[in-house]
Amino acid sequence: ENIQKQVNFEDIYLATMYERNIESYNVSMKDALSGEHKDLCIEAIRSELLNMIKYKVFEPVMNSSGNKVLPSKTFLKEKFRDDKFWKWKARLVCGGHRQFAVDEETSSPTIHNHSVMLIAGMATYEKTNLNTADVPAAYLNAYIDSPTYMMLGSEESKVLCELDEIYIKYLQSNGTLILKVVKALYGLKQSAFAWYKYCLLYTSPSPRDGLL
Repeated sequence: ENIQKQVNFEDIYLATMYERNIESYNVSMKDALSGEHKDLCIEAIRSELLNMIKYKVFEPVMNSSGNKVLPSKTFLKEKFRDDKFWKWKARLVCGGHRQFAVDEETSSPTIHNHSVMLIAGMATYEKTNLNTADVPAAYLNAYIDSPTYMMLGSEESKVLCELDEIYIKYLQSNGTLILKVVKALYGLKQSAFAWYKYCLLYTSPSPRDGLL
């Protein structure tokens, strides 16, 4: 309610695919690049696209072979450490709300509440500490099964071509790129389950709780 500027529905949806909460104040790439932190934002976008290259998230194509092409958006957000500005973080999100029926599972399980309480109780009883860990670019480790095509905006395409010249010959007349997505990119309906399925390759889940 404190947001003064009007945001269209698609921007809201794609932003919430990243943070799940519009009050996290995600900034569109257009607004970020017109602000005073333009250079920092460009570096954040470069870092995000370098991750895409590193994890081989997509591959360029001349056309989608008649398949539906999904939109994409890049959002940026200020990150803080100890209440002080740390850096700008960019996230490329695919428009999964435009997907039709997906030929693979899309529902990812969550851990049961009693499992969380059991672990906390055991730690308290044994007087041990519980630690958490973050997996960088977690979803990007997992492959998806359904053929998925996405259009990358002209600004992102320009940066991507600077990072890897292989994309230059695939540029469309309007400066965009059509990409075949092969990894679980943020925003796709099947990405959460693809990540869960990837985790199962390295774990032996409990029959009572698939995430324990």
